[in-house]
Amino acid sequence: TFEKMDKDLDYNADFMTGLRNQIESTKAIEESMSLSTAIFVLLRESISTKMPAEVVANKHKCEFCNVMTEPLDATVKVLDEGVASSLSAARTEVKTQLGPQASKDLQKTLRDAAAPIVESKTLIRNSLSFFTDTDKFMQVRGHLSGDGPNTVKHLVNSGIVWAIFLTCCVGLTLGCFCLREGPAKKPHKMVPRCAACNWCCSWCFAMWVFLIGGIMLTVAWPMSGICLIMDDLSVQMLKDISPALGMNTTTPQQMYDIIDQCIVPSDPNSNAQLMDIIKPNASDPNATLRTVIVDDLKDMIMAKFTAIDTLMSSGDVKLADNQQMKDLMIMLSDPLDMMILFQDPSLINSDPQYKDMFTDATLTAAATGSSVRCPNGTVGPKTPAPMGNKSISGVENFVATLAALGTRLNDRADCADTVVCTTGSTLLACQAGNNFVQLKRNILDLTNFRCDVFLDPVDMSSDCDPLNMVGTLDPATSKTTWTNTCQKADGTMTVKRKDCNLPQFVTYVQGFKMRVDKSLKRVDMTVNETGTGISIGMRDLVKRFIFTPIEFIADGVTCGFMGQYYRQVVNGLCYQGVVGFVLIGKSYQACGVIALFMIVLMYGVWRRTIDNVNATKKVQADEVFVQ
Repeated sequence: TFEKMDKDLDYNADFMTGLRNQIESTKAIEESMSLSTAIFVLLRESISTKMPAEVVANKHKCEFCNVMTEPLDATVKVLDEGVASSLSAARTEVKTQLGPQASKDLQKTLRDAAAPIVESKTLIRNSLSFFTDTDKFMQVRGHLSGDGPNTVKHLVNSGIVWAIFLTCCVGLTLGCFCLREGPAKKPHKMVPRCAACNWCCSWCFAMWVFLIGGIMLTVAWPMSGICLIMDDLSVQMLKDISPALGMNTTTPQQMYDIIDQCIVPSDPNSNAQLMDIIKPNASDPNATLRTVIVDDLKDMIMAKFTAIDTLMSSGDVKLADNQQMKDLMIMLSDPLDMMILFQDPSLINSDPQYKDMFTDATLTAAATGSSVRCPNGTVGPKTPAPMGNKSISGVENFVATLAALGTRLNDRADCADTVVCTTGSTLLACQAGNNFVQLKRNILDLTNFRCDVFLDPVDMSSDCDPLNMVGTLDPATSKTTWTNTCQKADGTMTVKRKDCNLPQFVTYVQGFKMRVDKSLKRVDMTVNETGTGISIGMRDLVKRFIFTPIEFIADGVTCGFMGQYYRQVVNGLCYQGVVGFVLIGKSYQACGVIALFMIVLMYGVWRRTIDNVNATKKVQADEVFVQ
């Protein structure tokens, strides 16, 4: 499994090629999300951090900027938590975790993870090389099974035949000795001859079985020593003997952990997980392979796809149809200058330039809560409190009220006219009113409002406004091609500063209604066109080549079997093999002892029978002499 994942992570492997194609074919979702996010950032900055400081310096306050904070936060949250964001996040996570460099790092992690397993196997194999060497084992097996001309099996069989033949001969000799030694006074000469033959053969047989038995017992002695090492194997023992074995491990502690928890565990019934033992990151000794691959890779990527499933199942996936988005676009329809207000009379009621205005109740009422927009107006109902449904008096209303104290000059193109004050008791109030109008003029005359746009990616100098973005459906691919998106090839945008006056700024902010609407519709269309490729195609690709092997490794790769097989080897080799080897050797020695008995016996039979034969010959010779 490690090797297969390693090969699949090669740059030119089918998996990596297919993944790159999927990532490239779905980049539109990231581009659409990038544009929408940039538009919201541009709107927020335009009405907050980039609002001219002169507005406050002239005793006014942008209430629109204040009340829009909460709706903007809510809509940005909707955008960030929507299906499109989840699709983009899943794509980005896969691209990050399985990109060219990341895949190389993962390959290295897999190889580092496999190293201690290989080293553990090598250490055990080298320590028991005589028993694990296939060639040597087959040679021994051939000698024992009789596959060759000069084999142990043939040698043993010949010994058995020899023993049977010798036993039969001894039995026949004893039978002849006991039953019929020969005719009366004429002992049979074959009995001593057979006894002598048996006596000599028994000497050869005894030497042969004593030699074989001695060799087997001699070999059994070092085998018993190896068995003691195998039976008492422990990490501390390996640390003590590894220098003598010539083992130079690159990750010794991991190898020892595998041996301690897998091969010779304290609990024979334990079944340790290799993923929890292997620690591939030397810089972080607590990071196991499960942490690196499952938690940091699989879980992080799968969390993104799970979020997609959750959002898809909710049914509310179109951002353009989201009620909070619709409410935001309604709020943007209200002119911003209607909510740049003079709200706090305490700011100027003690100032010599304006304090006399507050002696006139009508002027005070017309000034308090007035905007810098000429006509009166009513804020839309979707705007949050305290501005929603609120009636706002404009500059025209204040100037008209002030004109009652003098003659209106009509000296401006807009409505912020001053008045030639009539002398009398209202003179000071009228003059203070003119000074208050000057505050409105200062704001109306500002030219440093920020109507920022983006740089045109074609020449990186011209203005580019997403307001002019257009989408065209390609029937061949069933995907929409967008122009005037202001995005460079990598999907990013560069903001271009653009100063403007208040009327232009009002139009600019109202234009965000269309900018947001177009960007959201683009996001929704992109979700329809690329969603399946990410949520199904990309997920299936990653799951088949990465997650399934990871799940197999995480849940199925245990090492308890190593200890069981090792114990079986020890039991079979030591408690059965070596013991049997010793018993066979002792059996050969017992055969030798029996052969010695047969030697003594046959010598006795030979001695008696040969003496009888010789005695008979002497008697016969004497009889011939007498005659």
